[in-house]
Amino acid sequence: MTNTKSALLIGCPVGSLHGVETDLNTMQSILEEHGFTCTKECPATRDSILLAWNDTIKQTNQGDAVVIYYSGHGGTVENRDGGKNVTTRQRLQYLVPTDFGETKENDWRGITDVELSQLLRRTTDKTKNVTLILDCCHAARMARFPGTVKTIDPEEYGEVSKHIEKMWSEGKFDARFHLERNPDVVTIVASAQTESAYEQLFGSVRMGVLTEALQKAMPRKNLQGAAPAQVSWRSVMLRVRERMKVTCPPQYPQIEGDDLLFTFSLTKADLHEAIAVSFDGDDVILDGGELHGLQEGDTYGLSPFNEESLSPSNEIAEVVVTTVGSLKSSARFEGISRPTQQQRDHGMKGFLKMHLGRLPVALQGCQASGTLHSSINGSRFLSIADPDERHPFATVQREAGRLRLISHEGPVSFFLGDWQLQGKEVNSGCVTECVNKLESLARSRHLVALAGESQSREISQQIDVELGCVRDGQCEPWSEETPAIEEGAKFYLKIRNTASPSVHVWVFDLCAESVTLLSSATPSGRELHHNDTYTFGKVDFTKKLVGTTTRWPDGTPKEQESIPEDIIVIVADNRIDLHGLETSSRKVRGGDKLREIINIISLERTRTLATETQEYQRFGVRRFSFKLIPKPVPEFEHKPVDQGIQGEGVEGLPIAAADLPTPESVEEWKNLPALLTHNTKSFIGSIVRTFQGVPPCVWVINQHIEEITVVVSRYRPTRLLAEAGVNASAAGGGLNFGTTTYQAPATRKTLIPQVLDRERSIAVFPVWTKRDDFAVISIFTGPEKNLYIENDRVLVGSTAYFRNKPDLIVEAYKKELPLS
Repeated sequence: MTNTKSALLIGCPVGSLHGVETDLNTMQSILEEHGFTCTKECPATRDSILLAWNDTIKQTNQGDAVVIYYSGHGGTVENRDGGKNVTTRQRLQYLVPTDFGETKENDWRGITDVELSQLLRRTTDKTKNVTLILDCCHAARMARFPGTVKTIDPEEYGEVSKHIEKMWSEGKFDARFHLERNPDVVTIVASAQTESAYEQLFGSVRMGVLTEALQKAMPRKNLQGAAPAQVSWRSVMLRVRERMKVTCPPQYPQIEGDDLLFTFSLTKADLHEAIAVSFDGDDVILDGGELHGLQEGDTYGLSPFNEESLSPSNEIAEVVVTTVGSLKSSARFEGISRPTQQQRDHGMKGFLKMHLGRLPVALQGCQASGTLHSSINGSRFLSIADPDERHPFATVQREAGRLRLISHEGPVSFFLGDWQLQGKEVNSGCVTECVNKLESLARSRHLVALAGESQSREISQQIDVELGCVRDGQCEPWSEETPAIEEGAKFYLKIRNTASPSVHVWVFDLCAESVTLLSSATPSGRELHHNDTYTFGKVDFTKKLVGTTTRWPDGTPKEQESIPEDIIVIVADNRIDLHGLETSSRKVRGGDKLREIINIISLERTRTLATETQEYQRFGVRRFSFKLIPKPVPEFEHKPVDQGIQGEGVEGLPIAAADLPTPESVEEWKNLPALLTHNTKSFIGSIVRTFQGVPPCVWVINQHIEEITVVVSRYRPTRLLAEAGVNASAAGGGLNFGTTTYQAPATRKTLIPQVLDRERSIAVFPVWTKRDDFAVISIFTGPEKNLYIENDRVLVGSTAYFRNKPDLIVEAYKKELPLS
């Protein structure tokens, strides 16, 4: 079935707003060029919005693209009485339909953010390709153009809260709330929570400032009618912000969600950060500084703004960083190439070509691997350590047919990766994974180094930070400086601004090689006024403290006592989009092309810069460390083999998907046939028990273009938990690897695409059978491990091929079956 693209465009021309219809027509024009069928609801009442959105959900299928766009007023009301009710929050946000003025007692006509969250969750239960665009503000002022300010009566908080309580009591909400935000939605909002969004004249046309900027920034059909180019949301928002600096400087648009996704797509760009470039005469100004990890001597290549990566064909000029400030840096041209004035006017990006301080990687027993050697030496972040290097950043070790990656930080070392080798040469798949992990680890060390430099800064000490475990919904602050926390435990983090100036804060998690933005609901910073408190680990809508679950990082061996994990808190004077500080070793679109990332390592303190192009901004970084202890791998209790039937396992024991053992770690796997053939001749010399002549296993082969995680079990998932700790129903959908539990026995394994590495795209899984000789297969796709296939039953001995279709291609057992 062909996937569809549908958009619901909602307009509410309330009060003095005169550009709403123009906004909707503009977005319709943009979206239709991208293949969308648009439904317009304008002027929209509360009931018509809910009806149209529900119709959109009913008509949506898996894989469809959905856009919800709203132009109108938005509002926020503050709670000033410190209410303790479960559904009472300090700040409530809502949209303002055209019949908002018809509100009566027990019939409030706005649409709260709680309702929006539920509608979005129901939408993402149907498809993961969802975009929400809100050209409105959530400020109490609710201004959409200069000169018109509408204040919200503080007393209205009670009405909004009462409306939420009423809907809750009527069972119109379920308990599945995301801890910070819905991870499957890309959300673009016109302004920060406490700031205004504007509508103004552009020539003779009045429209929303955000919508006008999107009109300029979004890729469009060319003069020949060719389809719009693929551009990431991150690139779009860079251009939107540059446009709005000119049209409406006070307004700062926000993007929430995975901004590396191409517009209206689930495919990702191969850059982690594009750095905007501007010019002051012949001086080059880079929109990144000390906080982002820039360092004097770094080399950048300049390309047109709409490029998503750097290549010899699109590189216009090369620049070298000369002076680094907190958020911006200066650079000079290298060589004779210069951009034309037209290229400058159209906008440019800078991509890192070489970082000055590459980190040394020691090689032990694998110096002869030319692929590994050249990949490390060719990295912008890494270099081969000299033989007399006493303090390498990491070590790659080859011994006993395995390749191991060891990370070093001061006196602490831990295993970061472990790969089984086939043959003498390290295969390309292992090299790619190993170098990806090393580069991601190198970038993550930037925040560690920055914390050491800025911990004592005045702004760093302006916040109080408390971390601890969550037990039975209660806070238990950590008493030790570096506590030991078992995998699966839940923790919270509480930040309070103790001083007068307001600040913005961000919370990041550093574990193994990855940096993850935990405070994802506010990627441009959570604003805290004097004495304000932000608790990460509370569900925003209910204020219930559930904590966030510590998880062992994928691909990191568990055969070690512990690994270090850090919580990084960044505090700054003003908002900054820090999406680019996130790292990941996952493979994204672009294969072996350059991964364009600016969040690089800066291990030395750099000078500050305050020029006419930059107002100096204070920032500080706080680091809080703990030891993550692996949970013991569940051991299955095997019964004696009876007529070739394998061990039964411990029944009734729910195990989180992330905690399931790999097939190779269970006893039954040792007696299973080889991976690459069903030919029984290859079984000679093995002790293979069969069930009615069929080996007690199933083979799974990944013929998709991205990695998959496979779980093979006797039973279907028995209990599904939200990652934040809130129960979820099996029928509700919207589930992923982190929300799934299984009843033992079961095993899991991640398979990479067959086109990248044939051997590692195939796995054999033991099957524990009773009377019916079936296995249950679940498939989770991508690095995010989103549930794609659940509860597929296949016969023992079968080979299941996954080709990104709702149904597996299953071949029954044969004595000879080619697996290619």
